[in-house]
Amino acid sequence: MIQHARERLAVTHEPKIGFILGTGWSGALQIDPVEGAKHPTSLKLEELASFRGNIRQLDGHPRELSYGSIDGTPVLVLRGRLHLNEEPHSAKLYELVRAQTELLIGLGCTHLVVTAAVGSLLGTIPVGSIVIPDGFITLFAPAMPLFSGEFVSPEDAISSPLRELALQSVQEVTGKEARSGAYAMVLGPFFEGRKYDKAILRMVGASVVGMSCLPEACIAAVHSVPIVVITHVTNNDSEVHSHETNQHRSHEKAQELGAILTQLALRMRPSLP
Repeated sequence: MIQHARERLAVTHEPKIGFILGTGWSGALQIDPVEGAKHPTSLKLEELASFRGNIRQLDGHPRELSYGSIDGTPVLVLRGRLHLNEEPHSAKLYELVRAQTELLIGLGCTHLVVTAAVGSLLGTIPVGSIVIPDGFITLFAPAMPLFSGEFVSPEDAISSPLRELALQSVQEVTGKEARSGAYAMVLGPFFEGRKYDKAILRMVGASVVGMSCLPEACIAAVHSVPIVVITHVTNNDSEVHSHETNQHRSHEKAQELGAILTQLALRMRPSLP
């Protein structure tokens, strides 16, 4: 699979940063061709044998892998992830959720930037906020796509230096400070209840809640690859949920979100191998 992807993307310069873009983020980041190429290259995950026939359509998640550069730094961008809730009892889906992250690592990415649209659990974190989690609450999460004996802590994959660079990038682009806090993953695809679930999640210390990011962190931890998670709050702690509204709010801020990711890549460059 990795060799096929390498050939299809015409990877000539090993990518250093892998971006996994969640709901509403897929069109946010624009990349340039790598040195010597005329344009960035891309492929749909379903073009790879492992994924073919096993991907459901999900609005806002094109499941497309792009190869290009940001200011000369080679990068890979996965525009739209697979979620564990898309067919939650399928062993194949668990394999593919793992494979999408390992694909980026296998193609050479030494650092991962993982994004998502999330719900706020606190009145002090309004819609539009950027939250950069400093840890996970895993108590309510589904089983992760790990093999027996892979005893890892997803928190260990979160890089403090990368988080600091991300916080600086948000400040520079928006003029506002990003928030820190705990990210709680729930399986979905239904949203957590506003009346009781949110209160319980707040009680255990979560600041935001979503349906992704934790699997990527677990796989990154297995491979000792540092990550940073950047989330955009698309619903507050009390309003009625709407996937369409969440996407719309992210699309409205797509230019700003893309600028944050670009600025982060520029700040990361001196520390890349």
